[in-house]
Amino acid sequence: MNRILAALAIVCLSPALACAQGLNITNFRPAYSMPPGAHGPTRVDAASPKLVAGDVLYAEYTIEGLTAEPKTGKVRYEIVLEFVDSAGSPKLVRKTPNETVPQLNGNRMPGSLFLSIGPAFPPGKYTIKLTVDDKVANKKAFLNKAIQVIPTQLAFIQVEALAVALPGEPIGARCMVVGFGLDNKKLPNLDVTVRVLDGNGKAVSNPAKTEFPAALPPGVNAANVNELPVVYPLTPNRPGQFVIEIVAVDKNAKDQRIELKLPLVVIDVGALANGK
Repeated sequence: MNRILAALAIVCLSPALACAQGLNITNFRPAYSMPPGAHGPTRVDAASPKLVAGDVLYAEYTIEGLTAEPKTGKVRYEIVLEFVDSAGSPKLVRKTPNETVPQLNGNRMPGSLFLSIGPAFPPGKYTIKLTVDDKVANKKAFLNKAIQVIPTQLAFIQVEALAVALPGEPIGARCMVVGFGLDNKKLPNLDVTVRVLDGNGKAVSNPAKTEFPAALPPGVNAANVNELPVVYPLTPNRPGQFVIEIVAVDKNAKDQRIELKLPLVVIDVGALANGK
């Protein structure tokens, strides 16, 4: 169950277009994501992200005001992504060149980043520094986002979910639970319950309950596990607004409880196609 993660890895994904005056980085949105970067719900701690060891941060943003080359129509820009500690020392610097023709016209491009915190990364305050360098207009835009790496505690990490889905499309939610207590046999005693709620908070499905360590695959030594997986497959059968609710209770820590609510909108494509 242990995942070997790099001490710190940040991948800057190529962005894609919409319109504004002046070069700016806007709409920075820390979110959960279903790989390879499909749009997920906004993180509950989006205003001030807090990551425990082994967690990941996915974020989306918008680049506005890019200048296109008059002859080719291309936009050319470089994204510089820095991760610095509280003393201002860079822990990682990544430069990503981009060159493309906006196929829908305009001067707006979406961007995204992915941050992975390794299990040994020291807790503390850090800053994501994002710079967009417009090579055509010779202009730059900047954005700083403060985050915290906190000591390991009972938490959901590596959350994967979608914010938008279609009826009949297999989706679901996945995550890991960390920071649980162990009994005198060095074993976890954790109950995880998942259910789907409608827009009014009413349950629309029977709760799916998983008990650890009993739910671990055969042959896995629970005493060597420090991450417990939560997997909830879901195939929506109708449109509407829903919430996937995940609750974990640690019986080895006086029933300490954590919960995560993931909003989900299931779209009626037919209604949209008809302009409704």
